[in-house]
Amino acid sequence: VWDTYSKAVFHLGEATWTTGSTLHDSTSNANNATLYGTGFSAATGIIGGGGQTGANSSVDLAFLVRNITLSGPWTASFWTQADSSYSNDHVAFGELSYVNWISLENGKVRVYRAGAFDTSYNTLINGTFYHFAIVADASNVLTVYQNGVSLGSPGTIGGSFLFSELFNLGSSGYCVSNIADEYRIENTNRSADWITAEYNNQKA
Repeated sequence: VWDTYSKAVFHLGEATWTTGSTLHDSTSNANNATLYGTGFSAATGIIGGGGQTGANSSVDLAFLVRNITLSGPWTASFWTQADSSYSNDHVAFGELSYVNWISLENGKVRVYRAGAFDTSYNTLINGTFYHFAIVADASNVLTVYQNGVSLGSPGTIGGSFLFSELFNLGSSGYCVSNIADEYRIENTNRSADWITAEYNNQKA
């Protein structure tokens, strides 16, 4: 059972991961996503099933069937496995226009705002699962959390945020093997204590 702030929750436990397959939103909002690309397969995630990409020359995307536009406070969170071989963008979630997004690139967490690289955070360990949460407050100030701990704020993000993609694993022809799991989009700015509790509960 999800609270009224939960706009979409994806457990990514589907057995079929092929072009056109549906990834199901477990809330009553039915904000499902559809896969595009050829490199997906089912995998073991941090919480049961997950999705994996293999190295290929196409972009692997999961488009939200119904775009979710959030203005004011919001939170987006997910698990992903780090891969230090990223040579280009591994977009963990973002907008179709690539204006604002969070990525893992060259073994680091990177934040892009207004279409330009903005902030780079911790070096990641190859093959390790990490939990990330991105929180926007009422003034559109972002805070990034890794494994329940704040990495700080890269600044503000302008206006509303359009969730047109659930995730984009690899872009511009640079796909790498990676596993993603448990994507959540929420229409409120979750507290630091909430983020930490979610991380601890999910990794248990």
